[in-house]
Formats: sequence, C-alpha cells, structure tokens
Amino acid sequence: MRNFLLATMMVPFLFAPNTAMATKATETRLTRNRIEIAGEILFQSGSDQIAEKSHALLASVAKILKENPDMPVIRITGHTDDVGKAESNQRLSKRRADSVKAYLVSLGVPKDRLEAAGYGEARPRAFGKSPQARKRNRRVDFMLVRPLTVSSMAGFSKSIASGVKGFSGTSGIQAGATAHYAIMDGVTVDLGTHYSQRGAKSDDTTLKMSFIDLPVTGTYTPNIPPIAGIVPNVGGGMVFSLPMGASLDGETLSKGSMQMGAVFAIGGIYEIPLGSMWFQTRYSKALKDAHADVAGLKLGSLDMQAGITF
Repeated sequence: MRNFLLATMMVPFLFAPNTAMATKATETRLTRNRIEIAGEILFQSGSDQIAEKSHALLASVAKILKENPDMPVIRITGHTDDVGKAESNQRLSKRRADSVKAYLVSLGVPKDRLEAAGYGEARPRAFGKSPQARKRNRRVDFMLVRPLTVSSMAGFSKSIASGVKGFSGTSGIQAGATAHYAIMDGVTVDLGTHYSQRGAKSDDTTLKMSFIDLPVTGTYTPNIPPIAGIVPNVGGGMVFSLPMGASLDGETLSKGSMQMGAVFAIGGIYEIPLGSMWFQTRYSKALKDAHADVAGLKLGSLDMQAGITF
C-alpha cells in the first residue's frame, strides 16, 4: 500500500508537461480547464487600464475563443499581491477583470461567454513577500467554467475489520466513476459508482464480499498555492454499499443487505494533457454489520485511489 501511494503521487510528474521545473509556455493555448497565456496581462500602476503592450496577448485569447465557440464559459479572474489593504486589492482585481472582459468583448467575443471575478490577494500563486513572489501573484487567469465533470477511478483497498475479535482485513481492488458538481468556488458535491472488494479473515475462516459502492461526498479545495503543481483538497460524506456477492471459506452466501459508512478523504489534483490527474487516500468506517453469517463484523476500508477527470 505504501509503495502504491508513493507511485500514485509520482504519476502527475511523469505525464504532466507543466511540472515545477517546466519552462514557461511560449504561446497562448487552450488546456482542459483554462486558457494559458504566453505572458502577463499588464496594467497601469494602481489602475484598471490595460497596458498597450498586453493588447496583442488579449487578441490571442480572443482568437482562441472565436475558434472554439462551443467551449464552456470563461471566468476571467483578477489577482493582486499583498501590498496595500485587502479590501482595496479585491476591488482593484475586480475592476481589472472587468476591463479585460470589456476588451475581449470589443474584439468580438460574445459577452455571454465571459464572466469576471476579482479575488484580490486571497488566492496567491506563490508564498512570501519577495518581489518574485509578488510578481507571480499579480495576474489575470482565464478559467473554463465546468459545473459538471466526470472522473474515472481505479485503486487498491485494505479492509479494516472491526466488531468481532480475531478477524483482520484483506486486500481488494476498486474501479468506477464519479460525477462532480461544482456548487461554488472550491466546493463540489461528488456522487460515485464504484465496484469494490472487501473481506476479513481469521485463523479458521475467510469472508470475501464484493460491492457496488455509492459514495456521496463533499470536496473542499482550499485557497492556497499549489504544492509543486499539486492542488490539495479534503472531503467527507457517506457511502452506501450494495452487496453483489459473498463467500465464506469458498462457499457462496446470500448477498446480504445494504451497508452504510462514513467517508473521510485527503488528496490532490494535477493538470495533465488528458485532463486532471487526481489521487486520494480515503478512510471508510462501516456503520453496519458486513454479513449476518459473521454477526457483528464491520468492514471499513483504507483506500488508495487515482483517476482522471474529463
């Protein structure tokens, strides 16, 4: 399990072109969840007036929008450094985002395809008060607004047996998909459908069970800079498990009744060309007996999951 977790954490660095050591993009381009610009949108100091040298850069953004009329709405987000009062910085960042939106509209981009938001200094890209950090934090981002996304998932699990002395958990596999619905910035509601295997064994008996898990969770992504390009998140909720099959010492048992459990998770997201690569460590605590033939036995699990959001 430890080796799997370490390998999972390394996958984004193996496949992502934009690791912490990657060079800066040389042309404005469309990725799965944003328009990455080849430079910076500059303004007059303390103003929302766009510097003339940034007009060509915004023209390249407008070109991408015109060439992709079916893409989701773009949210233009303004950000500042931490110099000055937070309230003033927030207002300035919103005015700058509005100015960029107005300029793109003047270039022929339909107004209803654009949103503008200002976050001031609340969402830094880099920590610290150095000139380099503050320069990175002064920016305008172009994010694709995708309320609903879907993830594929695969992983390993270690069952955690409780309620009956003498039983320990067994290893299993998981696979499935999850739908994510964004209800606000940084918060999503997730509904999954996963096939999973769990079991328990003692010195003289082994119980194996397979389930369709239906986890219903909420995921929160805090407003902190990415760590080596990885955006961390936490989540929690409930899981409803529908037994698909069970065996005790190789003999088929009745499927049993639906089980419930509480879920807690911590993980991260990294952008790759195919979509968003994510990984999670999830702990599920069972709230009901696993099977009547082993009265009192509960099967929770410690899961190592990885997947791609499309």
